Amino acid sequence: MQPNVDWQKAHNVSIHIGEFSAVRWAPGNSTCNYLNDVIELFEEWGWNWNYHAFREWQGWDVKMIGDENHPQP
Repeated sequence: MQPNVDWQKAHNVSIHIGEFSAVRWAPGNSTCNYLNDVIELFEEWGWNWNYHAFREWQGWDVKMIGDENHPQP
């Protein structure tokens, strides 16, 4: 993402990250790690962001647990 940070600084503009996500049943704790890492970076750089379709599909719903075929709140 460094090219984006450089571009933001060079042009003195804000950045908006729209509709990012990760499927909740990715191996291990990778979904949680990825989301924590990118949100931390977005906040550090002052970027605006929104999470993709929070409840449109259970694969992106961070309030759900279980695997793809057996989701539960």
